[in-house]
Amino acid sequence: MKEYQSRALNEQDEVHTRLEHLKLFIEGNFFRSLDISEQRRLNRQVLIMKLYDDVLIERMLNFK
Repeated sequence: MKEYQSRALNEQDEVHTRLEHLKLFIEGNFFRSLDISEQRRLNRQVLIMKLYDDVLIERMLNFK
């Protein structure tokens, strides 16, 4: 595996882990206590992180 491929793999692992933690946070009680504007920002963050994760996965699937 080339160095940049290894870095992409590590990056995807980190992004995926952070995304899963954020999703768990959003499912919790504290999230519901937040201002609706903050809830919306966090929900947008999930969408953006999911896109980021998807791009990294797509890149890895095309490594040769």
